[in-house]
Amino acid sequence: MARKAPFLVVLGVTGLALGGANAPGQVIEFDPEIGTTIQKAYEAIAELAVDEVTGTLGGDPLDTSLVDTQRSVSAAIRLRAVDQYVDVQNGATVELRRTYGTIAGEKSETSYDEAGVPTTTEVTGASALQSRVVRFTSNPAGNGYDVEFDDGLPDDPDLLDGLEEDIDFPSILPSSPVEVGAVWQLDPAKLKGLFSAAGDLKIAVVSPPPVGEDDVVVMPDFPMGLSTVLGDFTGTASARYLGRLTKEDKTVAVVSMRLDVISDLDVTEAIDVVGLPAEYSGYTFDYSNVTIRLEFHGAGVLHWDTAKKHVDFLSVMTSIDSVMEMDYTLAIGGTSLDYHIEVASTGSFTSNLTVSEP
Repeated sequence: MARKAPFLVVLGVTGLALGGANAPGQVIEFDPEIGTTIQKAYEAIAELAVDEVTGTLGGDPLDTSLVDTQRSVSAAIRLRAVDQYVDVQNGATVELRRTYGTIAGEKSETSYDEAGVPTTTEVTGASALQSRVVRFTSNPAGNGYDVEFDDGLPDDPDLLDGLEEDIDFPSILPSSPVEVGAVWQLDPAKLKGLFSAAGDLKIAVVSPPPVGEDDVVVMPDFPMGLSTVLGDFTGTASARYLGRLTKEDKTVAVVSMRLDVISDLDVTEAIDVVGLPAEYSGYTFDYSNVTIRLEFHGAGVLHWDTAKKHVDFLSVMTSIDSVMEMDYTLAIGGTSLDYHIEVASTGSFTSNLTVSEP
């Protein structure tokens, strides 16, 4: 059964009291003035430890002593970007110009030998998107955004694939004015960005780890960012208006979130997403099913600039319960072996977004 993290609310500012208990309904809307330019700094950390590996070989229980099950991984990404709202209409971005600053990743993976001695491998990542300028324009057909480079440099369409415009999270906002204590339901299908802000940032490993001994049983890799392993979201989520907060020279509306959401993704046709090989040391692998389920249980808090009408701060803290299932046939020479593997892991996810003047 999935573990549920305590419903923690982090205001992000200490020593300041919430106000507005007797104020009229608060309008919290996404409507920044056209031409507004702000800098956004985002950081996300995901940690997972393998709890159990089970499976079958030819229908019989698999001896998991063949698999290194004592593994844990910590992966982090950092992004700085400057966003200019070129056009905003009816509570949605119509056109956005984004200049990507720092894009970096780090991953640390630890495994243990039979004597319990740990070995830790660390890698770093970077992205060719760094310093590039990208324009997001709402598709007239209402089908997301058209994405193109806007800096006069050579195009690389592969870099644009999977990028997302949204780092404001307007889907969290209420649809009408709210009183302090008001609660509204959130659509889980619109919350994927909470766990992969800005989409696939194309963070590639700069310093790959050394190749270890050959393993007959496949173990998946873990990406630096979650964007490539997130699918359709279901579950339940809600938000609560806590009141207004004065921060330096601004007033923000504070919204807390309760998150119990599930991501399901089928990567059978894209096994490279999780580092699964098609060939390895003379073996060939034919995958008939590879799925990833990630359950997130926890909380978050949003600060919304009530004057400038855009995000000011966001924090998310959840547990992670992960199950990855794989069905594949391993072949070498004239021999074929049918495997079914399930890898169960638990861990945590934390992220923070802050906004400042560029």
